Amino acid sequence: MRRKRNQLILSLTLTALVFYFLQITFINTFLSIGHSTPDLLLILTLFVGIRLGQISGSLFGFLAGLLQDVLIGFYGLNALCKTIIGFSVKYFRTEKVLLVEKYYFPIVVFFSSLVHSVLFFGFQSLDADLNFYTLFMNYGVPNALYSAVMAFTLWLFTPNAFLDFINYDAKHEY
Repeated sequence: MRRKRNQLILSLTLTALVFYFLQITFINTFLSIGHSTPDLLLILTLFVGIRLGQISGSLFGFLAGLLQDVLIGFYGLNALCKTIIGFSVKYFRTEKVLLVEKYYFPIVVFFSSLVHSVLFFGFQSLDADLNFYTLFMNYGVPNALYSAVMAFTLWLFTPNAFLDFINYDAKHEY
C-alpha cells in the first residue's frame, strides 16, 4: 500500500507540474478566449478533493495555489482560495455522484470556480482600486464556464485505469 501511495503522490505531482506548464505556455497563449482561460490546477484540485477527500484536496489546493502565486506576485491569495475550494469539495462527494462523475464533475467545477473567483477577486479588489463586480463578471464567470468545458474535455480523455488508480484510501494502509 505504501508503494501505491508513493506512486499516487508522484503521479499527482507530475500531473500538477504538467498542468502548470501547460497553463503558462500553451493555454494562456493559444487557448485563451479574450481574457478567459481555464484554470487547470483548480480542476485538478477539485478532482483530488473528490477522489481522495477533504485533507488531500486542501493540501493539494494549497500547493497548487502556491505554484500559481509565482505568476501573479501576490503570494498566498491563490493558495488560500484553492485550499478553501479543496476543503469544501468534500460536500459534493457521494457514492451516487461517483457513478455519474463524468457529467457531474463539470458542474462542480463551474460552481467551485465561481466561488474561487468570488474569493480571489474579493480579496484582490480590497488591495487596489478595482471594482469587484466588474472583475467577477468580466473574468470570473467566463473563466468558470471555460473551466467547466475544459473539465469535461479532460474527463473524456482521461483513461479509466488512471481514474481507478486515484481511488486510494489511506485508512486501509496499515
